[in-house]
Amino acid sequence: MTGQALPIGNRILGPCRSLYLSILGFAIFSYGAVEPLTLSIVGILLALLTLVTLPIKIENAAIWRVWLLVGLCFAAVTTFAWMQSVRMPNHPFENPAWKTVRDHLGSVDGALSIGPEQTRSAIVAFSPFLSFLAALTLFQRHDDAFRMLRRLSYLGAAVAVFGILQHILFPTSLLFARKEFYLGSLTATFVNRNSAGTFFGAGVILSLGFVFYYLRAIDPMKIVQSVLGGARASKPEYRQFTIFFLLAFVQAIALFLTQSRGAVGATFIAIVVLVVLSAQHRLSQGRDLALTAKTARYLRLGGILIAVVGAFALFAGRATLRLETSNDESRLCVFRSTLHAIRDHWPFGSGFGTFVNVFPAYRTAECAGSNGVWEAAHNSFLEGALGMGLVFVVVVAVLCTMLIRTFLRGRSERRRYRFASVAGLSLLVLIGLHSLVDFSMQIPGVSLYVGTIFACYIAIALGRDTGRQIPLPEHATRPALRPTPA
Repeated sequence: MTGQALPIGNRILGPCRSLYLSILGFAIFSYGAVEPLTLSIVGILLALLTLVTLPIKIENAAIWRVWLLVGLCFAAVTTFAWMQSVRMPNHPFENPAWKTVRDHLGSVDGALSIGPEQTRSAIVAFSPFLSFLAALTLFQRHDDAFRMLRRLSYLGAAVAVFGILQHILFPTSLLFARKEFYLGSLTATFVNRNSAGTFFGAGVILSLGFVFYYLRAIDPMKIVQSVLGGARASKPEYRQFTIFFLLAFVQAIALFLTQSRGAVGATFIAIVVLVVLSAQHRLSQGRDLALTAKTARYLRLGGILIAVVGAFALFAGRATLRLETSNDESRLCVFRSTLHAIRDHWPFGSGFGTFVNVFPAYRTAECAGSNGVWEAAHNSFLEGALGMGLVFVVVVAVLCTMLIRTFLRGRSERRRYRFASVAGLSLLVLIGLHSLVDFSMQIPGVSLYVGTIFACYIAIALGRDTGRQIPLPEHATRPALRPTPA
């Protein structure tokens, strides 16, 4: 008897997941995919992968609505960026700079962007939207998303170990090239220490999320007893708890060695948010002895916060020293100059990807110093508002609102998998804060990694409990996916 053929979506699921992981790894290990060639390769592969995954049906109505909303935001920013790059005679909304060009060069067709060709070529930078859509489709089941998150945690720790070894043994090397910038700071596979800091900060939050997940199923005192007495805990949750604690520790060490003040500070605040939100519910299976549950919870919360503060005080000394001895007046000057540029190019923007063209006209003498050339605003929100105007503000507001509402819903409705929503909110805090002072999310290797984590967290937050605490191994048989009501 011939078996029934699987739908095309199910047949391509495995190969598409493998391709997705390959693209993500390529982006991370190609210096963050910052070069135009590597960024173009990543963008093309993600576009093809997204098209191939369209036949895969998203069964969960709530996840489908998220996919549709993000897809509409992607269509909005790419369409508007293309419209900014269109030249036409007598353009009714052209950038005022084109009038000056015509005064000096004669008849020239204007556009919304001051650099139409540059804006059009920069559209490929929106590829992280495609990675999010593909990840949400490929890992829509909460158990598949759980496994993917574990792989991402292992990947982050592997990059951290590589970065630490390279920093110790080959401090002047960057992968296979000679390191020219940020000597003395760990950058791993990235060129910029702030990009590496965001990457490792996200990995720390990811791994700590698993730590709190497995903590709920164990008694911490038994770990102490096993260390002191040599006895081994029988439940697999104890082993998983230890593994992810070590993964978080390794990535924290790499984070501190980057000496990125913004990344260390943002990660610290995100960890505090993670601990506070996690402590609102039962943390472990341990007995509270004679204490009330509320008292024991706050005692645990205080102990964990003290441990976190102590760890950062111990290992983040270099980043703290840079914070105390450096002067950020030039960066604040850049922020003020960018705000002036935004005011003059509102509401249509100067053109996506044209910051380096616009900023020199607004840079004051205080912004120069020894670093007079600024290729980025070091504030992703300001740079986006300058390039795309009102469209960028609306899209960011919509996406942030969606993420917050989704994770708050998951926090209230999920039980065993509540950790994903709590970690998702904490990661959003980290990304939002660091984007105020750096441009890490403009690095494709970082944004693809973070976007994949967000997609998996959303899949878990909008799923439902199945009654088993640890997802089955990959080789185990699992029940068929059933539609989940919104």
